[in-house]
Amino acid sequence: MHDGICYGNGSYFWDNHVNAVTEAISCVIPGTNLTTGQWVRVADPDDPVDCNSNSDSDPFHCTNVTSPANLSLYLAQSLPAAQEGWYKCCLPTDCSHPNTYIIFANIFKYAEIESFTVAGLSSDMTVYPQEYKLNCTKIGHTSYSISMSIGSTALVNYIGCYDQFAICPGTVLVSSTNTIRYTVDITWDGMNVSSGSIRQSTTGDQMYQCVLDNIGGADRIRTLTIKVPATAPSSLTEINKTATTITVSWTALDSSDADGYVINVTSDTDTVQTVQVEGSSNNTITVNGLRVLTTYSITVRAYQQLLGPASSTISVQTSPVINSINWTLASSITQLNNTQYRIDCLTTTDIDPSTDVYWLVNGVMKNNSNYSSIDVLTYNNTLLVYPDPLGESVNVTCIAMIGGVNYNQSVILHAPSGPPNNVRGFILNANSIKVNWTNSSEINGYVIEYTTGGVTRNVVSTSEDELVLPNLSPMSTYTISVYSYIDLPSVNSTVTVLKFDVPSPVTSFSVSNVSTTGITVSWTIPSSDNYVTYYTISYTPSCPQLSSLNETVSVAPHQSTTTYSYTLIGLYSGMNYTITVRAGNVLGGSDPSFINENTLPIVPTGIPAGYLFLLQPVNNLTWNEVNCSQRNGLVIGYTVIISNSSITYNLTSTERYIILNDLVFGTEADDDISMQVCEPYGIHKTKLSEENEGVYDECQTSPEDVYEHSSIRPTPIECGLPGATLNGGRWIGPSGAIPCGIGYIQNVQCTTGSGANLSVFINPANGFLRAPGDGWYKCCLPTDCSDPNANIIFANIFRYAQIESFTVADLPSDMTVYPQEYKLNCIKIGHNRYGISKSIGSTALASYTNCFDGSNSCSGTVLDSITNTLRYTVTITWDGMTVSSGSISQSTTGDQMYQYILDNLSGGDDRTRYLTIKVPATAPSSLTEVNKTATTITVIWTALDSSDADGYVVNVTSDTDTVQTVQVEGTSNNTITLNGLRGGTTYNITVRAYQQLLGPASTISVQTLPGI
Repeated sequence: MHDGICYGNGSYFWDNHVNAVTEAISCVIPGTNLTTGQWVRVADPDDPVDCNSNSDSDPFHCTNVTSPANLSLYLAQSLPAAQEGWYKCCLPTDCSHPNTYIIFANIFKYAEIESFTVAGLSSDMTVYPQEYKLNCTKIGHTSYSISMSIGSTALVNYIGCYDQFAICPGTVLVSSTNTIRYTVDITWDGMNVSSGSIRQSTTGDQMYQCVLDNIGGADRIRTLTIKVPATAPSSLTEINKTATTITVSWTALDSSDADGYVINVTSDTDTVQTVQVEGSSNNTITVNGLRVLTTYSITVRAYQQLLGPASSTISVQTSPVINSINWTLASSITQLNNTQYRIDCLTTTDIDPSTDVYWLVNGVMKNNSNYSSIDVLTYNNTLLVYPDPLGESVNVTCIAMIGGVNYNQSVILHAPSGPPNNVRGFILNANSIKVNWTNSSEINGYVIEYTTGGVTRNVVSTSEDELVLPNLSPMSTYTISVYSYIDLPSVNSTVTVLKFDVPSPVTSFSVSNVSTTGITVSWTIPSSDNYVTYYTISYTPSCPQLSSLNETVSVAPHQSTTTYSYTLIGLYSGMNYTITVRAGNVLGGSDPSFINENTLPIVPTGIPAGYLFLLQPVNNLTWNEVNCSQRNGLVIGYTVIISNSSITYNLTSTERYIILNDLVFGTEADDDISMQVCEPYGIHKTKLSEENEGVYDECQTSPEDVYEHSSIRPTPIECGLPGATLNGGRWIGPSGAIPCGIGYIQNVQCTTGSGANLSVFINPANGFLRAPGDGWYKCCLPTDCSDPNANIIFANIFRYAQIESFTVADLPSDMTVYPQEYKLNCIKIGHNRYGISKSIGSTALASYTNCFDGSNSCSGTVLDSITNTLRYTVTITWDGMTVSSGSISQSTTGDQMYQYILDNLSGGDDRTRYLTIKVPATAPSSLTEVNKTATTITVIWTALDSSDADGYVVNVTSDTDTVQTVQVEGTSNNTITLNGLRGGTTYNITVRAYQQLLGPASTISVQTLPGI
């Protein structure tokens, strides 16, 4: 108590106001009796105030009252600066007693800072920026200066204050004690403290100072700390979100560094929410009431008395009401208009799916009755739809409502714009049909439905544009429908009907374009329900020495034309041919269709073979019948010319004899008639050797095989360069340069002609080509062969017979057809007697001995009868392990090496040709499944080197049925996805490399995922 006024514990008292006993500071404890109470300077607790005496070290006196306990303190002299400060009053006992009561008072000289406090700190940390006040209260002497600062930055500074004149803008609280409050308004934006125009950046706790400058006395300083987190919460992360909520978390600060947190949510530049979370350990919050599919920026700050710095901002977009809509095939696509499609619409759990979700299917509303919870955030709403009708797309829309707003997503199940085109069936073998088609639009696969007798036998699907239907019944008619599908099936294609039988006979069989050596035949192909892959044309000449010939022509099934024509060539002139045509497929040939036609005649070459006989006494002149196979046609008559120097007779006969009656030549005796007829009158028959077969007079290409017996012995080979002049040109053969000129004795010689012309021929004195001259010749014109600018023509001149070529034909480009078939064609030219064989390794595929071209005893195909050029063909079947021809088979691996040997029977050198067909030696390794769904399987294998493969064939079977066969071109393309499979089905997958033929296989088994 002072001057009758009660003051609180810790009050300040100016020395000028406590310097008389009447102005003493009294401390009283009601209801107690004073015993050993005392005043003690806090700075010197062991030296209590002596109430009865005073000194510079103890300038106070005190009075006391026993009851109630009262102890009053006043200055008995001036207050030295060293004795300023805090004093405590202990009642009713001394200060050492633990139960004594203690009251504090500050006694000072000049002026003092009574308090330095902060005011206006808000408990609502969501208001930002934050504002508060610093209050520094001065008491005592009226003359002073006062300032407040943060760090080295002064916020206010008042100099030369004099309270009587209110020079400084303080607020008077108690005029009697000159108690005045000075206030500074502070704004805190999280990084800067500002007051008016003064601004100071700071981090962490804010340290303020109030300084009071006593003019002539000690300065007074007070500090004030406002707690502010120094760091932002780290690892601000979205941990969950829905259409209207976002949940975030962060790393909590220690309790000494934070009292709680403030989360700020903005969209664009607008603050949407600011949420205060109390407690330093509460580091998770869910922000509610947000907008659907909106991006928000979120920050978090810790706070104590003020907010600390902001964390890194994260952006989070609220989820859509509808997360996604998808469809899956719920049943097999082969069920066509009964196929089920499941639509899954994933929605937020912010809604009630039973009332807030509905569907539109092609504009027709459907209720949402089938839904389930996937997790705490998501409902799965499900709808089953069907393709009704076929060929129309289905648009399904899922609609969800939240806050009175409808949200929707749609999915379209696409159907093809039309069905497949050109659906055709092809008979593969005795119990299989291949169906193929074309499609004009983008599709994902096909469904093939085929029936017989009104009963649907099977429905299958494939992603290829062809399919093999196995296990069929011969002699049945199949109706085949093909549907394409993208997501939904199309309407069915134009139905194709296939009779599973041999073809019907061809009709309208006719002849046109008849020549001396050819006949063109035409016919109408069988109806489209009969599958035709080839026609066999047989033609039998009326010549008894000639055999019937067969030619087989492969054709594309179901050609667009209705007629087919074929020209028979290499026929004999003037010959009657019986021509037969059969249509065929793998099941066999049709009944034959016949026609007869004659080739145009020409004059026969040569003379009748054999000796003439004049039979007496009837003068019957006879000769051997002409072999029509050795002439250019069937001889139908003979002309006999008999003459001497005075008369000539021309007689004709259709028989092999003529009666020479009534001929008048002279008076020769009867026994001289034979000689007179046979010699003087020019009736001669030169015996033909088997080597004399005619003379060629035609241009031949380079290089060319030239048969010496019938070509260059009577008639040279001539090479010429038009418009040039010979300047050292030359023929060069196996034994070197061929001499040109007269008088040379070499076996092969040459002559020159006008311009640049060189002819090579066999020396007539030697008769035949000798062995050293057998082989390749080249003619260099107009200069010799050393001149780089010389023109060079090659020819092969050979003895006996030679192999003109050894080639392979009909190698498949479509490697999906298996087993594979091709032909080996070996063409022989020259001498008409020989032996011939074809083999692979040591296994003979065909062997003919003692062949004689005159009667075609070895069944070759005559290509040119003049040069005795015949083709011998072997048909090969390759099943991946074994080469077979008829009943002969040979296992082999890798490249197939064939050999053709021609045996010259008359002592000449044998001829050998080789042919290699490229086949991969090994199967692709490491065939592995890398992915699969209910309808697809993706496999990969180790690619072979480009020298070992041109591509691959992947075959997919289920049980024993081939589902797909896919050809992959390129040796490096070692991955494929097989589409259009059935869910939950086990497939055997093989891969083979191919070059000219398929190599060995690698196989794995893979089961597709279940459909649902």
